[in-house]
Amino acid sequence: MKSILNTKKLIAAFPSFGDEKTTKKEANDFLRFEMSLMIAKKIYPEVEASEAYKLFTAYEVIGNKLVNYDKYLLQQARLCLSASKSKKYWQEKLSEYEKEKYSKIRLFDIKDDKIIKKDLTGIIYADREKDYLDYILTYKKTSFVATAKSKKREAIKLSLKELEKNAEEMGEKIWDDYFIKVLRDNKILDNKSHEVNYININELVNIVGMVGAGKSTLLKIIVYTLNKMDKKIVIVTDTVPSVIKLYEEFKNLGCDVSPLIGKSNRLGHLDKLVGKRAQFLNDDLAAYLTGDCIIDANDSSSENAVSYGNEPCNRLFKKRGENNLCPHYDICPTTLMEREVLTRNIVITTEAGLSMTRIMEYNDLYLKYVVENVDLVFFDESDRTQKSLDNIFIPETSFDAYITSVKDKMYWAWSNLSELTYNEYLNIETNLNSLTTNFRAYITDVVRNYCNSAHLKSLQRSVSAFILLEELHEKGNEKITDKSYKEMRKLIYYNQSVTSELFSIMNLVNSYNNRRVFYERLEAWISINEPMASNLTKKTIALIIVLIAFDNYMREISYMYYDMEDKSQMDSELVAFFKNRMLRQQGYLPSSPLGNLFGITQKDNGDIILYRQYAYGRALMTELPYLRVNEEGEYTGPHVVLLSGSSYAKGSYSYHVNVDVSYIIEASHEIREYISKAEFTELGISDRISGSALDERITKLQELTKKIYDVILDEAKKEGKVLLVVNSYEQAKKLAIYLQELLDKDKQDIGVAALVSNSDTSDNIEFNSIKRDEVSSFSSAEEKILIAPTLAIERGHNIVDENGHAAISSVFFMIRPMPVPGSIEDKAAKVNGYISELAYENVYSNIFEKNTAIRYEATKFWAILNDSEKMRLDNITDIRIKKDIVATIFILIVQIFGRMCRITDTSKPAPRVYFVDGAFRKREDRKEGFDLLNEIYDYLEDMINDPENGAVAKTLYGPFFESYKKGIKRSE
Repeated sequence: MKSILNTKKLIAAFPSFGDEKTTKKEANDFLRFEMSLMIAKKIYPEVEASEAYKLFTAYEVIGNKLVNYDKYLLQQARLCLSASKSKKYWQEKLSEYEKEKYSKIRLFDIKDDKIIKKDLTGIIYADREKDYLDYILTYKKTSFVATAKSKKREAIKLSLKELEKNAEEMGEKIWDDYFIKVLRDNKILDNKSHEVNYININELVNIVGMVGAGKSTLLKIIVYTLNKMDKKIVIVTDTVPSVIKLYEEFKNLGCDVSPLIGKSNRLGHLDKLVGKRAQFLNDDLAAYLTGDCIIDANDSSSENAVSYGNEPCNRLFKKRGENNLCPHYDICPTTLMEREVLTRNIVITTEAGLSMTRIMEYNDLYLKYVVENVDLVFFDESDRTQKSLDNIFIPETSFDAYITSVKDKMYWAWSNLSELTYNEYLNIETNLNSLTTNFRAYITDVVRNYCNSAHLKSLQRSVSAFILLEELHEKGNEKITDKSYKEMRKLIYYNQSVTSELFSIMNLVNSYNNRRVFYERLEAWISINEPMASNLTKKTIALIIVLIAFDNYMREISYMYYDMEDKSQMDSELVAFFKNRMLRQQGYLPSSPLGNLFGITQKDNGDIILYRQYAYGRALMTELPYLRVNEEGEYTGPHVVLLSGSSYAKGSYSYHVNVDVSYIIEASHEIREYISKAEFTELGISDRISGSALDERITKLQELTKKIYDVILDEAKKEGKVLLVVNSYEQAKKLAIYLQELLDKDKQDIGVAALVSNSDTSDNIEFNSIKRDEVSSFSSAEEKILIAPTLAIERGHNIVDENGHAAISSVFFMIRPMPVPGSIEDKAAKVNGYISELAYENVYSNIFEKNTAIRYEATKFWAILNDSEKMRLDNITDIRIKKDIVATIFILIVQIFGRMCRITDTSKPAPRVYFVDGAFRKREDRKEGFDLLNEIYDYLEDMINDPENGAVAKTLYGPFFESYKKGIKRSE
């Protein structure tokens, strides 16, 4: 804390607390928390003291904006008092603040959970509130550059005539009239379907358009126009190959452009790019990606070269707390890309590049530069992007692999320190091994007992101590008492419970040899405090206690890491689980709606999967203009333009973007007519693959393929290529082998390929394979049939022929497309989507009401999601969950359908779609049940007939629905 706060005046108040250094630290901690209390009372005077941390979560930024509070003051307080958003921190500090020893120092008392200003007579340093405000309001980290914008960005108005002129100019530069043709063939409408002559860009602009309507082309024309206006622009796309492709296109158009690619996997990106380009890169890309480290070239003391991505640009001669920038930073080829993104008009990057890249010269985030200096940020495929941004802030890792990595990295770092001997490291390692074994055994034990009591085969949901405790407190007839609830909550906030019996019981978890005593004492505690508890409630309490102990243990490991002097080698993906707490990013983003959640799942093999959720990631897209304000309360973030063909999907918490539609791109009449002629067919097979046991699905897929072999063969003999959609890479591989065998046995000269992940390093000699990043090459491949997982093929690279027309002419949905079951990332994204909808559709009277509602609703919805995981689709009764499933599957289907709708020749046969899995319909033996094809029918009909926004849905999905209705009859 800066010396602006006169802690010396308080030192005298802490005479019994040890030396001056200790006393000063405690005084600073006290002042920080008291500043937070002061801010809470100023922002919302009626705030409940125990819940005031919610004011620091930034939830009010989400959705509808509030105006009745001091936005700048609260923003500044969040920056310098960032810990105050943590519930754990707040509860600990509030308990400490209320102690009698501070009665003659503190400015506030807590009465009936309210923050009450005291009579300041006799209070030491009583006038410090003025210093508090001065400190907070002047707190500012250095801006990136002198041009940092502190005013609201001016709106930009672009006429269609101007865009047409520039589209023609673009065509002249590359000898292609494609840009102007697309712009003239398609219409740009407002959200009421009226044609417009201008595109106004102010704060947040949402442009939607059906497949084939030229969204990406419009983006390029707008960016080209803005480049001529000398605007600073960032384009966010999904993959590094897409970044490079766009960079080359704008470079060829003569634009001032640079790519931004993270350093961590640069060698992997280089391998892919060289492989695609017949062993060479052009000079521009080579300059960015293959530059040599100057320091390394002059280092004669080491035999090994510095590997790509590990150059010591800001960690030369590193000392504790210092980052020393390389003296050659300004001229080194390695840092060329990093330097140019600060000067170029156009920067093209990925979601990770936007959110995670650091600019070494300033030792700060590129995101900070974007917020302060960039005029516009474009997000293509915004529905996918918001989910990707959510996922960035939900890291997960294997516990076993994490511990192994921690030990290895700690040894490397500590063994080089003179003050720590090898024997001391061995003691640390032994302690880690012992605790790791204990916790793994305890968790396995309590999870097994919990699952047995709940009649579960395995832990079918992700759990955290906090969520389980909240559920147990609201469980109806089986709910625990308020007294037990409060005592267990104190364990989470550690120092509040050091004298309790439950705390002593929790400490037994440190040794698995104590497990008999642990269970005996816990049983005794439950019999006294919860005599009516069911067996399941008892097992749940045991699980909660062990999870709290485990969370404390993992925090200690984290502290071990942060106590290390040299962390330069600690950049593996596993160690990053704790290393990359994304603290700087959290300074911009709302907290996770569930709080900074820590939890576990357990696999069938016993391995524990750890996860954390640090922030509300999609705010980097949907709230980017509003993440910073100036002293006048004006929002000073860049304008944002969203583009997508499927971001309007109400009810889908993963894909629907809760931003008002600004403009609609309507494809030409010929394209819409062509798509409306698509043929949808259900093959009427009763075999159900979805919902069957996982170990049976590949066999069932093979049996189903054999049944429809003639249909597949007939399609493969027609013009165009065939796509078979499954739900995993493993299914794609096995089915490719099986189908190829059927074709070979039938003496058919038709090849089959399976899509494999980019990280797949196996030989795959049993079948033909295509890497995911190279899927566009399928258009020219010898194979006629491609088998691919839903989530790998739903969007991305266009698979088109030499004329730009879709190469795929028919698709078979072999299995009902679904997200990965039990995925923590998917569930967290759904919670974010639910909260986004809540904040978008509701208006709150004050900041505390809104932030409290968001935390409460998120916790409740997380529990609903967990419960629904255990149900068959037929048994789901929650309307929100059911609609989310239908809307999300519909988006997956329509995106895959879009693979066939890249249209340049309307004389070719229209796309053909086959639904194969019997699970697309309800079970024949049930009168009621989940009928996906009916549900999609009803979902689309309701959206298109919506009196308020039906025009948007009709433009996006009308041609699809017209063809769907012709082939798929709504069964009764």
